[in-house]
Amino acid sequence: MFETYDFEIQWTINELLKHYDPIHVEEACKSCGNYNKVWSCPPLQLDVKDWIESFSKIIIRIHKIQFLQPNLHKDEMLKVFESERQAFGQFLMSEELSGDQCLIAGHCFQCEFCTKEKNLPCVKKDKMRYSLEALGFEVGSIAKACGVPIKWHFEGENPYYLTVGGLLKK
Repeated sequence: MFETYDFEIQWTINELLKHYDPIHVEEACKSCGNYNKVWSCPPLQLDVKDWIESFSKIIIRIHKIQFLQPNLHKDEMLKVFESERQAFGQFLMSEELSGDQCLIAGHCFQCEFCTKEKNLPCVKKDKMRYSLEALGFEVGSIAKACGVPIKWHFEGENPYYLTVGGLLKK
């Protein structure tokens, strides 16, 4: 039904910042149902640039899910994607060493329901992780710079989905 491929590249923080476009990315985030409803999603209570610059480098990781059949039902592909996205996030978290911080793909998945909607503090703050896009980074630009461009699905082609994350290192 699908195969997965993983790509990895190490960048300096300055290389990562070339893909920082918080105004444009947050505008896109506003159309998502998680906007201002999940602690890991914008608007954030964090000085992103200062926080990112406290690290020396990032290991960008891209997880590609290549479907082997054209014209699969979108719901079926999304179910696989969500499962792979969460497994990828767990893997990134397992790679953290002291002082490291992983950036997952998409919104945090630690809780079934986020407490932000009830204006309550995050109950798993030690496990909550941001994504590159939530921090204002253009994920499509990052994937393209890594040689794995986002490709939109066209009928008759075997589609693939990408999850893009990283590991910030001190």
